[in-house]
Amino acid sequence: MSIELKGISKSYNGRTVLKNLNLKINQGEFHVLLGPSGGGKTTTLSVMAGLVKPDRGSVFIGNKDVSNLSPDKRRIGYVFQDHALFPHLTVFENIAYGLRLRKVKKQEIKHRVDYYLERINITNEKNKFPRHLSGGQKQRVALARALVIKPDVLLMDEPMSSLDVMTKEIVQEELKSIQQKTGVTTIYVTHDHNEAGFLGDRISVLDNGKVNQIDSSFELFQNPGTEFRTSFVEVKNILDVSPVKTNSYEATVLINNDGLKYPVKIRVKKYPDVEREKEGNLKLKRGQV
Repeated sequence: MSIELKGISKSYNGRTVLKNLNLKINQGEFHVLLGPSGGGKTTTLSVMAGLVKPDRGSVFIGNKDVSNLSPDKRRIGYVFQDHALFPHLTVFENIAYGLRLRKVKKQEIKHRVDYYLERINITNEKNKFPRHLSGGQKQRVALARALVIKPDVLLMDEPMSSLDVMTKEIVQEELKSIQQKTGVTTIYVTHDHNEAGFLGDRISVLDNGKVNQIDSSFELFQNPGTEFRTSFVEVKNILDVSPVKTNSYEATVLINNDGLKYPVKIRVKKYPDVEREKEGNLKLKRGQV
């Protein structure tokens, strides 16, 4: 399902958090809300989910105005920053919780939960309690719990902020794979531009309660457009390169920027990853060269 915010405004104690925000996310899109702390990202998610009622504006899921519907009527899955797992329930029971509330038959619950346990590679942990799980495993459980109810829209609020770099990259790849397979419309909040660039089909930059730019990750990092966006996405240098040689872990490129007397050959390591596109250009997979 697509999801659209029309003219959303929200203030807390006289402080404006969202200012006439308009945003449309297409069906099946992985859309990232990127911005600094206090920019309105989490409030935007909460308005979509029905956890926060805006002062003005409307929320549409598909063609239906859901502005006055409670969260349980919106068919939305939500993955919180702190995972919000029930400490007294096993992994299996945590994932099954939403299905039991919906009175799904026992056999169907087992089938769906077992599918996601296998899909996110935690079948062996299904009888463990959250206190016995690593941060990455908790994240997988929270994701499975949100997906198992077959939501129309999946919302994720900085779910990987507590993970170490290596675990984060593994979970990101799993998440992207699952989202592409299920086709669920996903809105993902982060302040990490590398995370946004890897995951997002499109990225919205939020600043002071407004959408500052909506674009593909390539366009956002290549053409930030304003001083704020350039500073925030940490663009230091944009290099005009042509490929010389690539393999699975590195690429050799020639830098052709104006002002160079001769092209300069450099080797780019695995992070960020680089791959050769059909037309011969290089495509960045993570971050910028």
